[in-house]
Amino acid sequence: MASRTVWATRSNPLCLQIVLGLLLLAVATVSVQAQQTATILGRVQDETGGVIPGVEVVAVNEGTGFQRTSLSND
Repeated sequence: MASRTVWATRSNPLCLQIVLGLLLLAVATVSVQAQQTATILGRVQDETGGVIPGVEVVAVNEGTGFQRTSLSND
């Protein structure tokens, strides 16, 4: 008969708690990292294709209503 190793069972609740804790930590870390920063790149141009510096640009998160305002550069 082949032997089998069962380390996370009712007979070893501490090990099961450690595994579940590490899994929860991994999931929480991923969700926090996904919300830190973002970058928006683009170009503000006139009708002829010329770049217009110093234009106010507003980015809005429609889910939260958070707004970030910045000026375009060269």
